[in-house]
Amino acid sequence: IKKVVLVRPMAPTHNTDTEQRVVQLLFNYSGEYELCARAPDGWHPHATAPRGYYMLFILNCEGVPSVAKFIRLD
Repeated sequence: IKKVVLVRPMAPTHNTDTEQRVVQLLFNYSGEYELCARAPDGWHPHATAPRGYYMLFILNCEGVPSVAKFIRLD
């Protein structure tokens, strides 16, 4: 595993979406088949990853992403 990232989904009704973002997470292995990633804080108004829905991707060493898993940051 090369990266773990959160991607904020874009708004399909807007030409310019200022909420779209990609946030790379720090992670470590917590077992043979497990890893632990830490999401940034979501404190308003200047959060790196504000509260809401994100797609979670894991990228392999070639940069190929996994299938997204939707999660909600509270």
